[in-house]
Amino acid sequence: MPKLPPLNPNLLKAGTFPFAAFEARKAALKAAGQQIFDFGVGDPVEPTPDFIRQALADGIPTVSQYPSPHGLLQLRDAISKYLSRRFGVSINSESEIMPSVGSKEAVFNITSLFGGANSKRNIIIAPQPGYFVVEKSAIMNSLEFYPYALTPTNQYLMDLASLPPALLNKTAIAWINYPHNPTGAICSLEYLKQQVATAHKYGFVLCSDETYCDIYDNIPPPSVLQAAKESVLAFHSCSKRSGMTAYRSGFVAGDAELIRRFVAYRNIIGAAPPVFTQQAALAAWSDDLHPAQRRACFAQKKDVLLGFFKERELEVYQGGATFYLWVKAPGAKAQPYAELLLEKGLVVSPGDFFGEANSDYFRVALAPSLEDCHRAVQVWKKI
Repeated sequence: MPKLPPLNPNLLKAGTFPFAAFEARKAALKAAGQQIFDFGVGDPVEPTPDFIRQALADGIPTVSQYPSPHGLLQLRDAISKYLSRRFGVSINSESEIMPSVGSKEAVFNITSLFGGANSKRNIIIAPQPGYFVVEKSAIMNSLEFYPYALTPTNQYLMDLASLPPALLNKTAIAWINYPHNPTGAICSLEYLKQQVATAHKYGFVLCSDETYCDIYDNIPPPSVLQAAKESVLAFHSCSKRSGMTAYRSGFVAGDAELIRRFVAYRNIIGAAPPVFTQQAALAAWSDDLHPAQRRACFAQKKDVLLGFFKERELEVYQGGATFYLWVKAPGAKAQPYAELLLEKGLVVSPGDFFGEANSDYFRVALAPSLEDCHRAVQVWKKI
């Protein structure tokens, strides 16, 4: 058998999906008859609204043709109207919006627009704990990843101006993520303006992951687009807002030149959402009632778990948004505690899944049904 050429070493360096080992263990337990309460991956079980599913079905064309890398103008118009309703901003649907294949595709691929063998800007800054895809993308594109440690002390807020100027002058992209995964932390508009000012001062792109902006407790979080559009991109998704994780639908909005370059790049790699998925997204972004209904559902589930954690005297960071709870483990490390829970069918995410410095916390995703949250608490009480 002929010998295959070696793999890209960056692929090996990037490693695996952090949830993979737990997924395998979970599958084995399930096959053995163990009931599983999955608070691990952020994939809630609430049904996708009927009108969105109908829009998907109605959007399947009689003749299948390649979708435009820039997406349907009707969808971009709907997104522009959503951004106006939600944040009071005016975003040009012709030049400042690009639909994406979920936010993950866009978060990963934006890095490919930067760097290069002779680039003087080869650093990607992102928060830890945080979304692991940013680091994986930096590695795959041979760029340097700089993790900014978020802690209870700094209220999980990243202050870019506190970093050394020499670092910022070599930065291509800095990522912020509010509401924050995994802690649920939120920020103010004034905070966003400060980060934009730092980005403009040092000449790097500020990317804002706003996937959870419509999943909040009381106060609607702001968008970076309210601070600026120049050298700024905001990343949004239908996954959490509308229960459309399997649809792979999102969008990027902001700086027109960056959007133009991103569309050109996607034209090369052939990544564009199918037309029928875009029709479903159009329906989703045009409606604000169903996100409110989902917020109410998550609030009920949150009350159940918070009540139990209070009873157990477990420390929970109260961020004010997302459907995550960031919980301090009742011991030195969260990993052994998560392993213990898994043996009983309770799946949570150890903090080091989101960065090495977070091993004393674990994340609880309010993904199971309200009924299963109650059942899970009864199992948890016996541990």
